[in-house]
Amino acid sequence: MSRAVFTPSGRRRPLPLNLLLVLGALLIAAALGAPPAAAQANTASRTVFSDDFNSPGRWLPPAEADGAVSFGKGRLTLHSRPDSSNAVVVAHKVLLSPAASYRVSTEITVTERHNEDALAGISLQSPAGDVVRVRLRPGSKLVWIAYLHNEQAQPHLMPGTEVAGLKTGPGESNTLAVESSGGRFTVLVNGVTVGTSAVVDFTPTRVQLVASDLRAEFAKLTVSETGVDTRHARLLQRLPVPGQRTLAQDSLKGAGLGKALSFLGVGKAPEEPEWTAPFNDENGRFERDTGRGRLLLEAKTPKRSASVRVSSYVPLPGVGYAVSARVHLLREGDEDDCAGVFVDDKPLANGDFDMLVACVNSVSVALWHFDAKTDAWKNLAEAALAVPPATKGAAMDLRLVMTAQRVIAFVDGRVHVSAARPAGFKYDGVGLRADPGYMIEVSDFKAHEL
Repeated sequence: MSRAVFTPSGRRRPLPLNLLLVLGALLIAAALGAPPAAAQANTASRTVFSDDFNSPGRWLPPAEADGAVSFGKGRLTLHSRPDSSNAVVVAHKVLLSPAASYRVSTEITVTERHNEDALAGISLQSPAGDVVRVRLRPGSKLVWIAYLHNEQAQPHLMPGTEVAGLKTGPGESNTLAVESSGGRFTVLVNGVTVGTSAVVDFTPTRVQLVASDLRAEFAKLTVSETGVDTRHARLLQRLPVPGQRTLAQDSLKGAGLGKALSFLGVGKAPEEPEWTAPFNDENGRFERDTGRGRLLLEAKTPKRSASVRVSSYVPLPGVGYAVSARVHLLREGDEDDCAGVFVDDKPLANGDFDMLVACVNSVSVALWHFDAKTDAWKNLAEAALAVPPATKGAAMDLRLVMTAQRVIAFVDGRVHVSAARPAGFKYDGVGLRADPGYMIEVSDFKAHEL
């Protein structure tokens, strides 16, 4: 696909010296009058759940044939039967704050091992049923983090790593802990950090204890919130995340502080998107109105096959990034269609490219994926809006978030839909898309790393 470039801004020209001096004075005055930085969040640890295992409580038992379970004397004993192909798993609900960093730890004593592949560990389960598995294999002194999505095994979040200080003598205990913060899991054995996982945003609602091909005693289980996960909390609130890079931003306003600083040689302003001419431009209209601070995209034709889109090449390094915009629905087409933001991949030989779209209409939000190899669209997820727009043209904050494993659509700061991230794609473009009959205005378009 050719990308004829519509550039919103021309070549920069040097500013006169007197204007630089005036601008510098204004910047200093603005800095002196700036409001104080937000207070740091309280990071005091808070115990969410703990158990001395003197009674079964509300633990969900395993299937009877998988093994034996007993409680008492401060111990939970799980005994996986040698002839069983399944692990023994017990589960308990936990309630964690959406933006909490957290720690889960337990003491594990292996009293009988049936083979060298025997293992024990902790699992964390999300509301959608995804599972993060932290596994300890005493026979080979290895610990690793596995990930299960839609009942399908995914690449390990942390590969098998040797634990130098693991105690393997009869009746010796080891403390296994997993900490989650900043979208990553850290595994500790006996207080020593063993490794850190790939990025995956994950807030569990259930903790599981697991034994396979062995008899193990669990003690001193604790689930605690260790503070506020600043990255997660700020993402939920659409606030800048410390350390993130803005890859593209079209605020449609005059030169702001970032641009002023870049003119002065201090820092670098966010890149303005170089918008392409609209794809299917004979059926649509694209305007950039800096006076009103709006981008307008209209798909005039009622034909379903003729959506209109504009895009900008923006390399998206790393595994996590977000594309967001303030969307005003001025006109809608078919109720099954929508308009919104997207990311796309490099074109294939036939000119098509993979695309992932987060789009809205007045009643719902959806995630769509176009696979250029199969030339087919797939609806990854769809849900009703928690709060539909009150009037025609009312603004909605739409955000498409990509993590290492997930694709998430936020509307007005709320997670509405989520799906597994399509594998194998390295997106390098962002844009706006409108289905037939839709007309939208967009302000504050932005793409940034997480």
